[in-house]
Amino acid sequence: MDSQEIHNYIQKTSFKDISYNNITNIIWGLERKGYLKPENPEKPNETKWIKINKLK
Repeated sequence: MDSQEIHNYIQKTSFKDISYNNITNIIWGLERKGYLKPENPEKPNETKWIKINKLK
């Protein structure tokens, strides 16, 4: 899913008042921690996000 699709999904399933800006901050936080990576790093706001399987 791209960031807009993630935002729409979260609004529909649980958090009706969450803003798009909050979602992008969450996505970038997950990227920094190594849980997600952008499919196209050159356009992170338009790209699909890929879940990374982190092993402990």
